[in-house]
Order: sequence, then structure tokens, then C-alpha cells
Amino acid sequence: MNRDTLLALAERCETATLPLPDRILNRDIARAIGWGYRPPSEMGRKNPGWFHPEDCRNGVPVLDSLHGTDVWREPLDYVGSVDAALTLVGNNHWRVEDHPLAGPCAVVGDLEGYASSHTLSLMAAALRNLAARTQEPTPC
Repeated sequence: MNRDTLLALAERCETATLPLPDRILNRDIARAIGWGYRPPSEMGRKNPGWFHPEDCRNGVPVLDSLHGTDVWREPLDYVGSVDAALTLVGNNHWRVEDHPLAGPCAVVGDLEGYASSHTLSLMAAALRNLAARTQEPTPC
């Protein structure tokens, strides 16, 4: 995960408008947090294949017939489902509320997100929290 990418995605969540944003934002979030992707041509079928981060190493799917690697038609709906967004919150303290001036607001740990929906504000805060915990390699 790249800190700058996560922060840019948090800003995109905050500026997204309802009705729910298109799948591009959701797919970009999925890629940033480690989902693997294979186009239809590589999958040998009409639809692309998405692979959960647990089934990937550095964004590359590990196809293992022993435990059965699941192929998803789309990644989890991080921008439209609170349950999916909560998978990125982890063990952090969180809350979602309506701010009197700014609208839907979410706090994950100490980081906030303000967006057009509670789910998007939760995603923005969760992505900022992930960015804060991401260790960038130190230059030599």
C-alpha cells in the first residue's frame, strides 16, 4: 500500500457525490489495498476476475487449488456498503455521525472523513488511518 495513493483515494471519497459513485473509485480502492485483478482475456471468460488480498502476493493472485482461490466478479463494495468499509477499520475505535455543518462525518481512530454519505465518510477516514499506519521504505 502506498501512503500517497491511500490519501488521494480518501480525498476522492470525500468529493464523490450521490447517487453512489461509479465502480472506478471502488476498483481503485480495491487495488490500493491489495486486491488482484485479471482481465477477461486472461481469465478465459466474459468477466474479469478479482482476487481477495488474502489470495494475493503483491497484487498477484496465488491460484492454489489446495485451499481453493475464490474468483470474484467485483471486489467488495467499499464505497456503497458500511459492512465492506468496516473491513478496513480493523480494531480501531470508530464512529459515524451527522456533523451539523459538514454533513456525514466518520472518525476512525483520530482521523476524520467528511463526505456525501456515511459510507463514503467512513471509507475516507479508514483510508487515512491505513495511510497513517503504512510504512514507506526509507531511502538509503
